[in-house]
Amino acid sequence: MTREDYDFVARFVHQRSGLCLGPDQAYLVESRLDELSRRLSLAPEALLSRARLRDREAEQHLVQAMTVNETSFFRDRAVWDRLRRSILPGLLAGRQGLRVWCAACSTGQEPYSFAMMWLDHFASYRLELVATDLSEPVLARARRGHYNPAEMARGLTAEERSQYFVEGAIAEKCRSMVEFRSANLIESSLRLGPST
Repeated sequence: MTREDYDFVARFVHQRSGLCLGPDQAYLVESRLDELSRRLSLAPEALLSRARLRDREAEQHLVQAMTVNETSFFRDRAVWDRLRRSILPGLLAGRQGLRVWCAACSTGQEPYSFAMMWLDHFASYRLELVATDLSEPVLARARRGHYNPAEMARGLTAEERSQYFVEGAIAEKCRSMVEFRSANLIESSLRLGPST
C-alpha cells in the first residue's frame, strides 16, 4: 500500500466514522483492505479507486472493514454491577421507566446484556432500549441474535446462558426489548426518538 493510499483511507475513514487511524496502523489497514478485496473479488487498487470516485457501495465496504467490532456479554462485570446497584436505582427513583441508547452496539452483546440485567432486576419498570451502529452487517447479525458457544461463554454464566438462550439464539424475551437502528455517531442528523 502506498503512502498516498494509506493517507486516503485514514482521512476517508475519519471523515465517515470519526475513527482515527495513526501511521502505526498501516499494517492493520493493509490487512483489512486485503481481506475485503478478497471477499469482494476486487483488487485493492480498484476498490480504493471506486471509493475515490464516491462509489457508495465501495465507501460503505471500506468504512465497515476498518471499524472495530470488539464486544462481549457483560464486558467488564464491575461496571455492570455498579450500574445495577447504584446508577439505575438512582435514575429510576420517581420514574416509571427509562429510555436507554446503546451506541456503537456492534453485534448486539451489550444491548442484550442490558436487557438481561433489566429482566433480572428492573422488570417492573418500562424500558425503551435503542441500539445503534454504523455497520449494516453487524446490525443484521445483532438483530438475528445468534451466537456461537465461544461468544456465549465469553462473559455469561452457565445460568445466564440457560435462562436467556435457546439453541444459540438469544431468547425472544430479550430480543424483543431491543430496537436496532443504523446510525453514524458523527452525523448531526442523528435522532433517537421513536422510529417511524
